[in-house]
Amino acid sequence: MQIMILTLSILCFRSGRSKINFCLFAFNLLYRTRVLGLTHSYQVWDKIHAYFHHQTRMKARQLRSVLRHITLDNHHVSNFLSCIKVLIDELASIRYAGTYHEHMDSILEGLPREFDSVIAQIESRIHQITIEEAEGYILAQELRLRKYTRLESSSNSFTPTVNLT
Repeated sequence: MQIMILTLSILCFRSGRSKINFCLFAFNLLYRTRVLGLTHSYQVWDKIHAYFHHQTRMKARQLRSVLRHITLDNHHVSNFLSCIKVLIDELASIRYAGTYHEHMDSILEGLPREFDSVIAQIESRIHQITIEEAEGYILAQELRLRKYTRLESSSNSFTPTVNLT
């Protein structure tokens, strides 16, 4: 093979600019047949298509796995919801659009126990609510939880003192 490449390069060098197309064709043919084992350009395109299809499927599988396992974990709800939205958008960008139920399930399953009342409210609806409505309910619940924890922490820090004079 090395002798064949050397012979082709000498022929191309000696032939000048008029035979450049022949040389490019010869190198292209040699590369396709010897390295890839292909003889036609449609075979090369099929191989490229198969490679990128495989890579896209693997990326979609990875994103769906992350989507299933994402949780709130002491972060703000708005950050949690935006992370899920980014993952859904990435799936859509590689043409693996997630369904409404997949999106809603990833939101509801990632919430901790403090949001059970909101989860029950969303799941008990007869008609589907939009993702935006569900996010609104969840954000409102977070505000209520912060309000109550702030009130509890301020009431616990107050210790009455008696002035004995």
